[in-house]
Amino acid sequence: MQCSRVRTALSARLDGEQLPPGVTGGRLDAHVAGCADCRRWSAEAARLQRLTRSASDAADDGGGGGADAAALDGLLDRLRGSSVRGDAVRGEAVRGDAVWGDAVRGGGERS
Repeated sequence: MQCSRVRTALSARLDGEQLPPGVTGGRLDAHVAGCADCRRWSAEAARLQRLTRSASDAADDGGGGGADAAALDGLLDRLRGSSVRGDAVRGEAVRGDAVWGDAVRGGGERS
């Protein structure tokens, strides 16, 4: 299975969506077990999801995000500079920065 297809499936799994047609959980897990790049991608995507949820919760509560904002900025920088990222992560990182950046820093509303 190609890494790009695996990463699309991993993203769907993280979001609680159905896996793409032809991809089973077993095949996905087997690929990730044998592919260090996809394991790393999966870990970074899961971390990004946790941070954006945390930032969203902090913004909804009126908090500025504090340490979470610095952690999110660092993760976004790493994802932008990573040689193993796929287009999906790059797109999520860019959208995440645009959508969450102001809210995390306490400087505006999310769109």
